[in-house]
Parts: sequence; C-alpha cells; structure tokens
Amino acid sequence: RLWTHSPADTRRGRGRLGRDAAAAVAPGGPPVLHAVGHSPYLQFISDLDRPLDRAGAEAKLAFVNRHCGHLLRTESAEHVVTTGRVHATERFFSAGPQERERLFALLASLDEDAASVPDPWEFATSAYEAERLDSTVAWIAGHCPPGSGPLVEVGACEGALTTRLAEKGFTVHATEPNAAFRRRLTDAVGGTARVHPASLEELAARPELPGAAYLLIEMLYYGQDLALLDRLPADLVFVALEPETLATRLTPWLESAPHWEKADETTLVAPALETVCGGRAYLGKRGSIGVLLRRTGV
Repeated sequence: RLWTHSPADTRRGRGRLGRDAAAAVAPGGPPVLHAVGHSPYLQFISDLDRPLDRAGAEAKLAFVNRHCGHLLRTESAEHVVTTGRVHATERFFSAGPQERERLFALLASLDEDAASVPDPWEFATSAYEAERLDSTVAWIAGHCPPGSGPLVEVGACEGALTTRLAEKGFTVHATEPNAAFRRRLTDAVGGTARVHPASLEELAARPELPGAAYLLIEMLYYGQDLALLDRLPADLVFVALEPETLATRLTPWLESAPHWEKADETTLVAPALETVCGGRAYLGKRGSIGVLLRRTGV
C-alpha cells in the first residue's frame, strides 16, 4: 500500500503531495491510504484507525524528538508540532480521484486551486448555504428592492447569489477576478447579469461601476483594506460575515470610520454542522450576520 498525506492537509505542500502521489499510481497499482493527520477544520470519516499502545506512542515521541526538534521550537503556527498534533490513534482513509480533488480544493480558500473543481464549497447542494443565500436575497430586497438601481456584487464566485438576485428581478453587475470562477459565473447567469473581472481593489481604484448598492457578501476575510469602501461609487454597502470576523474586523473599523454608519444588522443563518465531500468529512459552518453600511457624507 501507498501511505501519504491527506489532500485536505492545511499545509498546502503536503496536501498537494497527498493528491499528486495518489494520482501518480497507475491503474491496478497499490491501494492508497491518506493520513487524516492534523485537521483543525474537518472531522473525517476514516476507513482505518490504529490506536497506539504505550510502546508505539513512545516510539512515535522518540521519532518526533529526534527528527522534528526544530518544529517543536518554530514560531510558525502552520508548522509547529504541539501535543494536539501528535495523535495517539493513527487514522487513514481512501479516496477516489474526484473526492481527492474536492478535498484539496475545499481547503484552498483564496488560492487558485480553489477553482480546480466546480462549486468547491458546495453551494448547490448544501442546505446551510441555500438558507444563507435565500436569507441574503430577502435582506437585500427589504432595503433595496428590485428596480431601485443596479447592484454590484463583488467576488461573485460561480454565481450562487447572482442567479438568485437576477431571478428576483434585480439588475446585477457581478465581478469575479478568478478566471475559472468567472467562466462558470458567465455560464450560470447567461444574459441575466453582467460579468466583470475586477477585484475589490480594482473597483475602488477605478470607480467606474456605480450602483444603488455594493454587495460584499462573505468575502472580507482576506485582509482587504476596509478603507477601500470609501472609494466605491455607492452610498449603501451590504456586508455579510461570520460573527467572530464581524466582531474583530468590521465593528472596530466602523467605530472609527468617519464616512459610514450601521443602518441595519441581522442574522442571516445560524451556525450548523454539515457534511462535505459526499460525507467523507464534516465541519462547523459559523453562521452569517448581515450589516448594512450607509454613507454619511461627513
């Protein structure tokens, strides 16, 4: 058998190794088992669990101390070896090509690899995501009904929200800088929405796309400069974030932002546990809170 890393390993080099090593096995070759390893975001349904006895645990710790001492001292949160990463039970799973690709893409976040499979976050099949998207459309319509002007959706991905908005009668300009996502977005919306390649930074640098409102829905997680909002050509900005990021990122900024006020705040969907990748794993969805920002003109 071939033993290798999980394609969903949060350390991208190891995740890529696990995916590519399995893909390199010729048809009819040895079976491949992926180590669950340290998985802070997913709980895996494993196919083989091997608890360590005392002697096995001591051998494992001796190996770590002898060969991985530098990782016990590193300041890298990604690579530091802690007690929680040295498991007393070794767990493994097997996966086919499609499942491996979906696991790899799921953990890619903003990396280009996220677009390596269609619908990597499973918007089309997730009950949680369907509730979040439907609630988001209803929230937007309550403040900015169809016919009141175009909406500019930033980071539209493959159009899960865009298509819902278009079906409600909104005029939508959907922006998506990732080329693969943008192709799928264009196919999904057909002629019901206009698609643009601009990122948030580009939209702020060249404010040529005015709208009744800008939509920043579940996309302010990646260190964007919130001062960019000042340069967007709209007086309303709808933002949706999970509660912790809202509390630590948007709320402190808003308290000192001279040009914006909070016009509304509402819970769009509550936290939930949900399976992914055909039930191979499950994770906690963190919930989503919508905040409507209104420009004060000060």
